[in-house]
Amino acid sequence: MLTLLQDFVDFFRLYLFLPLCGALFFEGLKQLRRYLERRARGRRLRKLIVPTDVMPVCSPGDGFYEGELHAKLNQEAGVPRRFILSPTSREHDFVFNHDTSLVDLIELPGMSDLPERIEKQRRIMAQQLNPTADGKQFFNALKLGVYSIQETRSTSQRAEISMSLYETDYFTHRVMRGVYQGLDLGQQKALLPNVHSLFLSARDKVRPFLTSFGIAAIVLCPSSTGRGRDLILVKRSSRVHSEAGQLNLAMHEGLNSADLVGNRVAFGSWLRRGFSEELGIEAAVINEAMSIEYSDIYLVRTRMELGMISCVEFDVPWSQVLRSAGRDETLEIDAAPIKIRFEAQELRQLLDGKLGSITPDLRFAVTQRAAREGINLHQ
Repeated sequence: MLTLLQDFVDFFRLYLFLPLCGALFFEGLKQLRRYLERRARGRRLRKLIVPTDVMPVCSPGDGFYEGELHAKLNQEAGVPRRFILSPTSREHDFVFNHDTSLVDLIELPGMSDLPERIEKQRRIMAQQLNPTADGKQFFNALKLGVYSIQETRSTSQRAEISMSLYETDYFTHRVMRGVYQGLDLGQQKALLPNVHSLFLSARDKVRPFLTSFGIAAIVLCPSSTGRGRDLILVKRSSRVHSEAGQLNLAMHEGLNSADLVGNRVAFGSWLRRGFSEELGIEAAVINEAMSIEYSDIYLVRTRMELGMISCVEFDVPWSQVLRSAGRDETLEIDAAPIKIRFEAQELRQLLDGKLGSITPDLRFAVTQRAAREGINLHQ
């Protein structure tokens, strides 16, 4: 009996206990390595000098959100919150579920002349977007604005984003952006003095101005030479109404109602729609040959527009990715996409303006990604 018991103890120790201890030890080393890498990334990100025209809203110090994103249409008693301005009549304005006048907005941003500013900009936009102005029909598409935004932690301590959205449209977006850009610098800073305004009660002041939320993609591909990676850039068309002719990230697409599944945002299909419409990349190509990481949410002060940075990395060269022209390419992009090496020397040239003027979105995305990967952009 004692011999059998000893054999059992020896078997347990040799085949179960020791392997289990070894597995736990190596898992502990793996978790320690991940922790140290997150700490290192956090230190690099905290040392960054962010461009003055960009405000980081959420930048996880431990790297990436890894798909833990939650955004939904804000609903109150089953009725979506709406902020929609009519191009012709105030009788059809919806001010966050109040079918009333714009006077209601005075209580939010604390600007007594806001209704007058909106009326002035409404007339300007209605004239600019009138089909008789350039002979092209104006299509007033539905959009989604940001009602509130918050960074949280899951039970496993992974960074998460929770966003609440409201319904708006392209005309309202153009009006409110015109109103914001019509403010002087002091008024703009008073409206949003710091990033905490998007999390605390002061966010009510900017809610009517947050009529757009976009996803911008850093696109990386293996170099055709077999060494290193290429960063894919595009030049914004001369026909766009902001930052025309500047270099930008390969894909930059605004969120709209087509990206909702029920009352929630389908981030994956939103990203794929942007690639299809702007670059003509088929969904099958994207599904087969890419990885996606989400990192930073930021605000471009000059436009009062929120955006999210994603990194899309293909495992084949760009020539094998791009198959056809995008539906919106002639509207958004001039010439063919541009490739530069994603390495310190060429990235410095890009940020220094030696390759041409660049958008705030591109500058912010490149500096943040380089910091996460440990690429030193300072000579």
